[in-house]
Amino acid sequence: MKKVKSIVLFFIFGVASLYSQSDIRLSMGLNFASSPQLREYINYSAPTNDLQPDVSTYIEFAGEYGYEVSKNYQIGIEGAYESKTVNYPGAPSSYEFNYSLLMPSFTGYYIMKEASYKFKFGVGLGPRFAIIDEAVYTKTSTRYTASGFGLLLKADGSTKLSELVYAYIGLDIRYNNIGELKSKDNILLNNPNSNEGVSFNSFSAGIKLGVAVII
Repeated sequence: MKKVKSIVLFFIFGVASLYSQSDIRLSMGLNFASSPQLREYINYSAPTNDLQPDVSTYIEFAGEYGYEVSKNYQIGIEGAYESKTVNYPGAPSSYEFNYSLLMPSFTGYYIMKEASYKFKFGVGLGPRFAIIDEAVYTKTSTRYTASGFGLLLKADGSTKLSELVYAYIGLDIRYNNIGELKSKDNILLNNPNSNEGVSFNSFSAGIKLGVAVII
């Protein structure tokens, strides 16, 4: 019995070591996102006729650890952060709106690779955490937060630069479903005459550049 167990364990760990490979990736890029309720709220609240566009540009910073579980499949854990500031410092009154989104995701990939490159195609999901800081007529801001979940589709490629370092480019599509933004005391309402809260729901497409270490 012990001999059989030893053979089974040897086989399992032998296969795992044959396919196992880890990726560590750092990247930054741009997300082109549509957040209809947030856009409508800023257009209503800001003291200007300079309206926000239907699609806004967010800056994203991200990192990911991936582990190959077989020859063609990999699992990954990503942490991504995107942000944007809307600022109207001039007359008749100042207005500043800072919004950011934390996006951890668990992703499953199908991979294709050779010695000098690696391609991955994946689907992922994870929790989402939105943070809003709004300052109206004053430098003192009010913080609103909300949470929800997000889905993403990803495709990326890595090209070998040296023994372990690869250049990285990635494309992704994200849908984030996030609840109403709330402070300690209030819900962020569409306007003073409404009982409807503002959500941070968004749909985006992004492009990312960075480096990856594959070991």
